[in-house]
Amino acid sequence: MDRPKVTIGRWAKKLELTFGTERTAEATAVKVLNARERKAAAAEAELRILELAQKQVLDVLDGEDLWPTLKRGEGGSEHEAYLRFIPARDMREHTNARSGSAAIIDKLSDHTADAAGAKSTLAQMHDVLTSLVTDVTPEDIASLEPPEK
Repeated sequence: MDRPKVTIGRWAKKLELTFGTERTAEATAVKVLNARERKAAAAEAELRILELAQKQVLDVLDGEDLWPTLKRGEGGSEHEAYLRFIPARDMREHTNARSGSAAIIDKLSDHTADAAGAKSTLAQMHDVLTSLVTDVTPEDIASLEPPEK
């Protein structure tokens, strides 16, 4: 909130607000754990999709399967075809999709992303607390101490 703790404490006392740090810590720990579990499950699912996509490409390259694609016929009509190779356009699209999938897995596996959640929680707290302070005059705001560094 860009204000010293003492200022926040003074306003909280004036508004008869209390801060239950034990309950807040418990709720935050549960929220972080749930988010990590969901991210891990999503990363697992994305990894499985990536592995299936890679297997499909390797099976065609190893001659064990055919590649499904769309071919253009007369008049621009398209029809499904199965080829013994992967057309360049399909390979490029498939590679881009696998690359995107790998990036998603990296983001879901990144443990530093929890800092964004913490910032979001602080922003929500700021909004709630400032909405509670409705009887503050411009003079009150001007008298607030500058933030500690």
